[in-house]
Amino acid sequence: MSEPVCGPSALISTPPADRQQLLNEAASHHRAACAVVGRDVDLYSELELQVILFDELDLSPTPDLMTDTGSLRRLREHNELPFLEHLLAYRETMGALGDLG
Repeated sequence: MSEPVCGPSALISTPPADRQQLLNEAASHHRAACAVVGRDVDLYSELELQVILFDELDLSPTPDLMTDTGSLRRLREHNELPFLEHLLAYRETMGALGDLG
């Protein structure tokens, strides 16, 4: 029995149709997150996310204002906000593609 392929090498074995579906899902989540705040946002930009999450949405700051995926998941435990949901869905989808996740 072979081991499952994970990480960047998984992209080699990801069928193009599946990869395109994931890219479409990521784009959909990106558009939805931007629509919530009314502007285009780099969903990997720590500075942009800090302004949106902690200033505009007035969430309680994470330690050191962290915006990594783990910190965002902890924020979601106490806050059900559409922007946060779309942001995490985007990150998780990109992670499945072998991006920053």
